[in-house]
Amino acid sequence: MSDTLNVSRRDFVRAAGLGTAGLALAACAAPVAPAAGDSAGDSAAAPAQEPVNVTLISWWNHPFRDLLPAFNDLHPDIAVEFIDSGQGYAEKVMTAMVSGSELTDIVGSQDYNLPLWAATGGMADLTDLMAPHQDRIVSYKLNHGVHEGKNYGVPWDGSPCLLYYRRDVTEEYGIDPTAISSYQDWLAAGEELSAASDGQSRLWGITKGNYFPWLSWTWQRGGGVYDLQLENVIVDQPEAIDSLAFLKTLWDSNAVFQDFN
Repeated sequence: MSDTLNVSRRDFVRAAGLGTAGLALAACAAPVAPAAGDSAGDSAAAPAQEPVNVTLISWWNHPFRDLLPAFNDLHPDIAVEFIDSGQGYAEKVMTAMVSGSELTDIVGSQDYNLPLWAATGGMADLTDLMAPHQDRIVSYKLNHGVHEGKNYGVPWDGSPCLLYYRRDVTEEYGIDPTAISSYQDWLAAGEELSAASDGQSRLWGITKGNYFPWLSWTWQRGGGVYDLQLENVIVDQPEAIDSLAFLKTLWDSNAVFQDFN
């Protein structure tokens, strides 16, 4: 078993994590395309006589609640009402789609939920509407909303991540952050930092119950929990195993604080 993570310097420094956000339309609210000959500018300049009322539910409450008043002011022809998701959000949405019961027009989704929801037949097919925008969207984000060749989601972020450090600490203990070009270099710098500071300064804190580092590293290497068809569990693949082995190496080292809350 190898604990080597083959990630380029660019990928490591950017640590481009998978986004966790997207919008999908419930099938009961089919999108309306502009009439033939209408342009986007014409549509914006000539709002409908009666506002189009749209309901939205999402697990990510605060951003939508804060932004919707400004959106409604900018688009007087569209009145969006936010519905608080409450507890058990994903289960509520899945149950509604499977049973065919009433749901909001727009559903905020985390990436891993979209294919599952689309498979129920409860989502609207947005393929034609999204086609003109494909060249402006990062492909991996766009693909999260694709199920059996059809697009059911509109990504709203790319969730880029970064590696940050305290300059005063690295300078005090002689750590050169620019020399870090792989996770192995990062681990070695952490061990050096821990040794130089008598354990007072380390890379970060991890807990045995936090699976996000493992999942993020596995995603970054092209692996995951399920295959793209959501038919097979793939946590036994090298990408997942090597990521877990590296997390175990971190845990056993002096480079990180353990059981950090």
